[in-house]
Amino acid sequence: MKMNKILAGISFLLMAGAGMPCCAQTQLTMRDVFLQMPDSLVPYLSHDKRLDLLDYLDANMKAEVTNELQGKTVLETLGTDSLVLHMNDSHRLSMYLFESDAPVDSSRQVVVMSHEYRLATGEYERTQHCYSARWTALKELPSLSVSQLARLKKEESTLLRRDDEVLKREPFSHR
Repeated sequence: MKMNKILAGISFLLMAGAGMPCCAQTQLTMRDVFLQMPDSLVPYLSHDKRLDLLDYLDANMKAEVTNELQGKTVLETLGTDSLVLHMNDSHRLSMYLFESDAPVDSSRQVVVMSHEYRLATGEYERTQHCYSARWTALKELPSLSVSQLARLKKEESTLLRRDDEVLKREPFSHR
């Protein structure tokens, strides 16, 4: 009888301990988020290709892979909370990992993906999508700090300056 109580107590402690990691908030880095990103968000850059990019970066090599469209994708920058990928000649992807003021999907971390597409006219089109750290699509940008919003605005103003520079050059031509 005493042995059953001891086993029951040990079982309870083990189960309680096993549940702790799900309750604790693990802070992800952009590297984690990039690797966990569903292939469906950027179909021509598979999980294996993303791993290769990070491996090349870790080996102090140029982080470049041939994507599924047979073009070159280059990991330009990787920080703890941001990433910039030159997906191909006409697509640049910037990702930001922000801490939200309110929880989203049991975490306060959110991912903002900014796609910049170079059009045949030489102009740029920009789209922005928000996700939880678990890659659940969010309908709107969650509550962010002033400095985080400023980073997104800076990205926007940089694109506008680049647009002005591009308009002075010859139009983009398809190969």
